[in-house]
Amino acid sequence: MTESKNGALLRTRTSQTVLPAEKYDGYSLEEKISTCAVPVKGNACKLYSSEEDGGKYVIDSLDTLISKIHEILGEDTGLGDDPEKVEKVKQAMTAYDSGVYDWVKHSHYSGGRYTRNLIDKGNSKFNFLLLVWSPETSSPIHDHANSQCVFKMLEGTLCEERFIHSTPISNHDPKPLEMISNTTVTTNDVGHINDSMGYHRMVNPSSEFAMSLHLYSPPFDFCKVINEASGEKTVSQCNVFFDNKHTLTQESNVGQETNADHTDITR
Repeated sequence: MTESKNGALLRTRTSQTVLPAEKYDGYSLEEKISTCAVPVKGNACKLYSSEEDGGKYVIDSLDTLISKIHEILGEDTGLGDDPEKVEKVKQAMTAYDSGVYDWVKHSHYSGGRYTRNLIDKGNSKFNFLLLVWSPETSSPIHDHANSQCVFKMLEGTLCEERFIHSTPISNHDPKPLEMISNTTVTTNDVGHINDSMGYHRMVNPSSEFAMSLHLYSPPFDFCKVINEASGEKTVSQCNVFFDNKHTLTQESNVGQETNADHTDITR
């Protein structure tokens, strides 16, 4: 850990790249990434295109998906409470087939429960992350700081557990949480949550790594972690990203670094 020029603490960690579990059906990883080819029967390759097809489309690369998201949200807007934009983003993420494996270059893991990899900073009203989940782990139960979250499974399986307070909160007294759903999210599934839909916890029940893609609009630095039994909330730091230089960099004020009320939920 070193001290930066502005007096803040700068923490870096190295990482490893996590590769998908399957064997690429006879293709090398480099071949699949370079050609965006998805093997089909007879060892042929089908190249997906983003051409419109009967009102539906498929997206052939992660870069194309990012461009499509920028097209939907424009230069200065986010998702807000616009259900039409949310649906368009969900459709775009559904149209992207994770089998092209061009996302693997972003799948860096640096230890802990999971590692956030910043893929695109967006237009300041959204950002795009790839999360690598370590085996047999989970996130804490958390909110999304009044942000919209659209996510897609790239590899593996996660279980999304959603919660609400068991009784309405009055006078700001915490109430225990009640699980309202438990959904298995498998490769290429797309989901959506915001605070009006409850809190959630993402669980990787497998002995393998899992990878998922997340769009947050707007981006946020802090969220609240909620204790399931008591309903009590603590503030958690959510702005720790893995950068493109293969180090996980966190820059925070010294006071935040030592404040017991602020934790890094990836630990």
